[in-house]
Amino acid sequence: MADGITESQGSRKGFSYVEILVTLSLLGILFVPMMQLFMYAMDATSSSRDLLTATSLGRSEMERVKNLSSSLDRLREQGSTTWPPPEEPPLKLNGRTWRVDRILKAGSDPLEVTIEVRREGETKILVRLVTLLTESSWTQGSPVNPATQ
Repeated sequence: MADGITESQGSRKGFSYVEILVTLSLLGILFVPMMQLFMYAMDATSSSRDLLTATSLGRSEMERVKNLSSSLDRLREQGSTTWPPPEEPPLKLNGRTWRVDRILKAGSDPLEVTIEVRREGETKILVRLVTLLTESSWTQGSPVNPATQ
């Protein structure tokens, strides 16, 4: 009977305190890189969202410039501008504030227009778009090249 008691005590399964500490230590060591990876993914997502927003704002401003290009004189009169104007609050999109700068290169022919998009209060430009505009006249909804007339 003594052998039966010893056998039943020896056959009990369980984890010792040392085994639990080793397991928790290993989980902790693996948890840190996983959290760093998660933080990197969150940062990359945020940067991507900012780049998409800036690109959309830049394209929108470029389209506005092209629509004004029917009169390059009018565009030159307006000159380089910031949108929204500095005296107004910045544009708020996706939890960030934005400014869009339109820069005309003086004396360029064709007219060189640069669009720069940045977050409010930052000097880093997220998107820069450049186009060249020429004077064109429009007749009956189609462009006419004045040089061929």
